[in-house]
Amino acid sequence: MINKRTLIRKFFLFLFIDFILIIALVYYFGFYRNTANIQIHGVYLPHALALNDFKLIDTQQQLLTQKRLIGHWSLLYFGFTSCQSICPTTLSQLNKLYQQIPTTKRPMVIFISVDPKNDTINKIKTFVHAFNPAFIGARTNIDEVLHLQKILHLNTNSQNPLNHSMDLVLINPQGQIQAYFSYPQTVEHMLEDYLSILKFYKRESNVKTFPGFDVAK
Repeated sequence: MINKRTLIRKFFLFLFIDFILIIALVYYFGFYRNTANIQIHGVYLPHALALNDFKLIDTQQQLLTQKRLIGHWSLLYFGFTSCQSICPTTLSQLNKLYQQIPTTKRPMVIFISVDPKNDTINKIKTFVHAFNPAFIGARTNIDEVLHLQKILHLNTNSQNPLNHSMDLVLINPQGQIQAYFSYPQTVEHMLEDYLSILKFYKRESNVKTFPGFDVAK
């Protein structure tokens, strides 16, 4: 005959097993659901790429480095002020995109000149702010521009820097490369992609911080 003490032990054993199963199920469905491939019109990186440091001067004469990209989303775009078609079109689209994004989710939009020889800070500021005064313009020497394009994994052309990549680079709040939007893209597609990425990133972050688990490993 099973005594009372044995029954109590079995009861607590079953409770413990049930608890472990519940935790495992929460982890399984949370982790695998959230790390599924996200479908966007651009290119999403399931494992964000580290971004080495760089140095730019923005239109407020302030130093702009990788550290300033931490804590919020950022969109980086390379161009030059004398561009007659693609750069203005892209910045116009970025302005429309920016206006449609909820205020608390708006990214820092940064325009980086590939023509530092002719693009002064004031010239860049006038050019960028004509599309949106919240946008940031930045410049540096051409070697640093090429270096930044390289660490962003963009095509570079040292012989003719004006022949630059037209991709937009999305940087996550950890200062890492999270996605690329290739040219041309519609505002509707970029908006859909951007909001999907933010939602997906938030779910992933919640999983990674789940008590007792370190998904990052």
